[in-house]
Amino acid sequence: MKKYIALFLAAVILLPILASCGRKKLDEPIEFIIANDIHYISPSLLGDENSDLDGVQYSRDGKIVHYISEITDAFINEIIEKKPKALILAGDLTLSGARLSHEELVGKLKSVKDAGIDVLIIPGNHDVDKTAVDYSGEKPQEAEALDSDGFIELYAQLMPDGIDCDPSSQSFIYKAAEKLWILMLDTNIYGQCYAKDLTLDWVEEKLKAAQADKIDVITVSHQNIYAHSELLSFGYQLYNADKLISLYEKYGVVCNLSGHIHLQSIVDNKSVPEIATSSLAITGTHYGMISYDGRELAYRAESLNVSAYANKMGFDNADLLDFSKYATSFFEEIASKQAAESLAGSGISEENIAIMAETYAKINSAYFEGKPIDKSEYSAGLEQWELYIEESFIAKYIMSMLKNPDGGGLEITIKID
Repeated sequence: MKKYIALFLAAVILLPILASCGRKKLDEPIEFIIANDIHYISPSLLGDENSDLDGVQYSRDGKIVHYISEITDAFINEIIEKKPKALILAGDLTLSGARLSHEELVGKLKSVKDAGIDVLIIPGNHDVDKTAVDYSGEKPQEAEALDSDGFIELYAQLMPDGIDCDPSSQSFIYKAAEKLWILMLDTNIYGQCYAKDLTLDWVEEKLKAAQADKIDVITVSHQNIYAHSELLSFGYQLYNADKLISLYEKYGVVCNLSGHIHLQSIVDNKSVPEIATSSLAITGTHYGMISYDGRELAYRAESLNVSAYANKMGFDNADLLDFSKYATSFFEEIASKQAAESLAGSGISEENIAIMAETYAKINSAYFEGKPIDKSEYSAGLEQWELYIEESFIAKYIMSMLKNPDGGGLEITIKID
């Protein structure tokens, strides 16, 4: 009897150990890079630095449009140096969908493909069926745009062989390894901010097959499946996100990767985590490094080193040679100007407006970069903003940012069951 009890106890002890060993760890992790919201525009569609860019250069979200060609070149150089398995671009490849901008970007990305790195692309809401703009003249004019069919045709030359495509959209499955798929979900071809019913049927079919064969699936979408900001959700979160979340939970999706909102933000308190990598065109110039080893997925946000590239190329532009500082200053200048304009005519003293504007700019910059926010550093400005909480959107927005003082998140490790 003692012999059987001993055997039983040994089995109980070994069960969790055997269960944890059921998943095979890869000899070498598979690495990917994801970038979002490049908003590339051909330099020939921009005027010189003294031109009126009609709100593009000094856009509300601080995109560094006037250096986007250099940012893109620096990024491609860094990708080729790191040599991941694949580069994932999750939409908003261009500023306004101009055909020329798309064609130039494809030309640049060919060097990534030629380096043996697979390129995985889905469109964003800025990429197809938009009114494209040429800012090179005295006044903005309409440029030739790229429609949905044109997008599919143009980017087909970058796509890897053997992908499994959805017949009703630009969605596809990329088989990264024997037991790992990446599902690129198109929510912008022939419609925006939702996955069509036919595409949802296709997604479920693929997820069911993956689950049956014990294949891990990472999903990618341009828009978010969760609300990453309590004030910025409509138009950012997919309109039928609930259906996708239900499917992803049912079939055990590892995580969803997205962008669109330009925030560096991680939602990790759900059964299917979501990682939103911020825009490559704003302060932080983030892209995401992803490593998968069969047992866990690790993500960390990296800042593109534009300055190193500028030095390598022998540039003499001071902005590019100290780009991290310039990018933050530019972003904060835009935010400060917005805040000051919103307070004009309020009766607040110029001194207090300056304090409030700087407070907003600094907090907003940290928020977009996913960094912690120390409220004690901004007490004077916050006291002033709190007086206008009922009448000012910016005041409400500041308070919403402060609800997550630890930052949106720059890294996460996801254990895979």
